[in-house]
Amino acid sequence: MNAEGLTDLKHWAQRLSRSSDLVIYCGCCPLAHCPNMRPAFSALRSMGFTHLRVLLLPHDFAHDWVDAGFSVAKGK
Repeated sequence: MNAEGLTDLKHWAQRLSRSSDLVIYCGCCPLAHCPNMRPAFSALRSMGFTHLRVLLLPHDFAHDWVDAGFSVAKGK
């Protein structure tokens, strides 16, 4: 994850309660090869989020979520 992405994530998360339930995921690649998850998780954890989880997507978002028929809605 690049510096701009981390800044955007922190800006988005700043308004949330630190006890919010957050689930993060990377939909572009298998988790085992993901360059984004560890920096994102670490940034949110360092901001004090205590209910932080990672969604395991072994292949990618399209295959493991959309094609499986799970709901998709764009967040704000």
